[in-house]
Amino acid sequence: MTTLTVALSGDCMATRGALITSDPAAERLRGLLRGADFAFTNLEVVPSEGRGRPVHNAAGGGGLIADAGVLDEITEAGFSVLGCANNHALDMGVDGVLGTLDLLDARRIAFAGIGTDLPAARRPRYVDRPGGSLALIACSSTFLPGQEAAAPSPELPGRPGPNPLRHGATLAVTGTQMEVLREIDERTGLRARRAEARTLLGIDPALPSPERLTLYGARFQVADEP
Repeated sequence: MTTLTVALSGDCMATRGALITSDPAAERLRGLLRGADFAFTNLEVVPSEGRGRPVHNAAGGGGLIADAGVLDEITEAGFSVLGCANNHALDMGVDGVLGTLDLLDARRIAFAGIGTDLPAARRPRYVDRPGGSLALIACSSTFLPGQEAAAPSPELPGRPGPNPLRHGATLAVTGTQMEVLREIDERTGLRARRAEARTLLGIDPALPSPERLTLYGARFQVADEP
């Protein structure tokens, strides 16, 4: 039976060179990565040759942008497969994503999780070795609205970006707590602001049922315990 080895790491935030230092432990790490059939890391940085402009990224807490040469440091260290879907993928905007794609393709580095549109960002990437193959899919649940890749339509091209993992949360509150939230909704004027939406839709979008309420960007539902 053929054995395949995969080395897995977390976020790679290398923004400068010398990824592997002269420390003996670092050299052992390089040996482990190079000895694996596949060595994976999450590219939590935008490699750039000046393409794009820095954008405000409240979800990421600042920008992680590096010279394109950091990609050579990463592969020289032994990493061979990169995930690129994360909250820093758009730190240099859409042009920065397109620049990242070009830099990775030019170096023939296997990666997944970003693309010129949603189908491309979702696409698995395959890496072949003499003993077998690896398929990589990458996605991220942390991104600002509008940063995620979008599919093309008959009228418009798709939007470049990361492959989104969409999710939502509903907070459980008691009936008494729900009444307090409803009172806040009414007395602060938030409910009054939705008058136009109620006219257009015929219902209040924040109050889909007596048991549910959407307020301050959160969804609440009545339950026995909070």
